[in-house]
Amino acid sequence: PAALPIWPPEFVQQPLPPHHYPGKGKAHARINNYMHTAQSAGMCLFALLTLTPKALTDSLSYVTGHEFTLDDVLERGARIAALRMGFNLREGLRNVELKFPDRVLGRPPLEEGPTAGHTVDVDAQVEDYLEAMGWDKKTGAPTQETLHALGLDFVAADLYSV
Repeated sequence: PAALPIWPPEFVQQPLPPHHYPGKGKAHARINNYMHTAQSAGMCLFALLTLTPKALTDSLSYVTGHEFTLDDVLERGARIAALRMGFNLREGLRNVELKFPDRVLGRPPLEEGPTAGHTVDVDAQVEDYLEAMGWDKKTGAPTQETLHALGLDFVAADLYSV
């Protein structure tokens, strides 16, 4: 299937086979960070599916008077994701403890259709995503280094008592 305009090849880096799970974390992180920024700017999710990343950077630049690049958008999205996760962790919600129903993961695998015979390797996907986000693979928490790099020292102090 053709890629939606918002996810040009240079945005997600490289296409990966649909049922090959390791290695998709970087693309997932980029898309997640992009969407965090776009949604925090009040953009409609459905409109985002038809717009290019340039439409978002131009919109943000026009509204704020500050020139936005795609890297700016992704960094702000990473900050939003880290803030959200920091809040959830402080309140006792651990993302790595969330479980998907077996049926969603293909346990047992379907016998017909496009996912026939496949089971989702959610552990590999979660590990790749956490690594791409700069979050700890065991706890799911943004690392102190990541929080400091994003200018979120107060979150690091709250989570790590530093």
